[in-house]
Amino acid sequence: TVKGSQVRFKEKNGTIVSIVKSLQCETVIFWQRDGKKLDPPIESQFCDKSPNILDYSSDYQTIVWGKKEYPLKLWSIDGELIKTFKGHNARVNSVSFSPDGTKIVSSSYDNTIKIWHRDGRLIKTIHEENDVNTVSFSPHGKTILSGSDDKTLKLWSLDGRLIYTFEGHTDIVEKATFSPDGKMIASVSDNDTVILWDVENKKLKKRIENDSEIVRSISFSPDSEILAIEYDDSENNGKVTLHLLNGIFVKKTQLYTTNSFLGEKFSPDGKAIAVQNQSGVLLLNADLDDLLNRACNWASAYLKTTENEDIKHLCD
Repeated sequence: TVKGSQVRFKEKNGTIVSIVKSLQCETVIFWQRDGKKLDPPIESQFCDKSPNILDYSSDYQTIVWGKKEYPLKLWSIDGELIKTFKGHNARVNSVSFSPDGTKIVSSSYDNTIKIWHRDGRLIKTIHEENDVNTVSFSPHGKTILSGSDDKTLKLWSLDGRLIYTFEGHTDIVEKATFSPDGKMIASVSDNDTVILWDVENKKLKKRIENDSEIVRSISFSPDSEILAIEYDDSENNGKVTLHLLNGIFVKKTQLYTTNSFLGEKFSPDGKAIAVQNQSGVLLLNADLDDLLNRACNWASAYLKTTENEDIKHLCD
């Protein structure tokens, strides 16, 4: 278990990056996968009040974050303030680096989306009629995805042109993310409905509705074949489910149940998930071959004797 409050994997070697909260400070710590700090350690502290939202650059050398009372700020990983981004007139609620790290997109309760150069220059302001709750770049960095209070997702060009509006949610859209291959979008609304969208055909592929579970986070595996959904149930216990994506949802596997979860991230090889809960960061097995082998071993006696031909040879 790695103590932390937000977590990412460093892409090159699977190093885990966690951000540990205290009363007034954030500490960024790099860990090995066995839970030990790097040698020599990489650890930096930021004492400028806690951020509401943040994102890392792709090389993990800079962090951008926004806070309730302050504008966006860009920091180096060693704790040096690089740039302050002034322009929003209300709380910033989502921020994302472009894949190449040269641009930043942010959204705010001032009903705008702003695209910035990382040197602080404002490139474009997109005006919306409603609060925008989530923004992110596409994997190729040429479009921006937003989700807002009007229950829609929107795809934008970098010059502010609306490309397409995805309609299908029945409540405020809170979170949305592209698959790494850019072919799918997963989104979550305020009523905890998860929708998977086909980007090329602009169609709703699958809807997952929840009556008693709160969706905390969604993420795709690096190969875009798995969607992980992180829930809290009615008793405030957390679980992560894996959905295999092969055109449609074909399987769901519960990985873990513990205290309330706060975020998750796949490892670069897709075989592990770092899950943040209230006591730290847990590294969970997400190797589907291993999980399926375990399931088949557990069910082998039943499968050999069942008369149900639909499942009898499931593990052959």
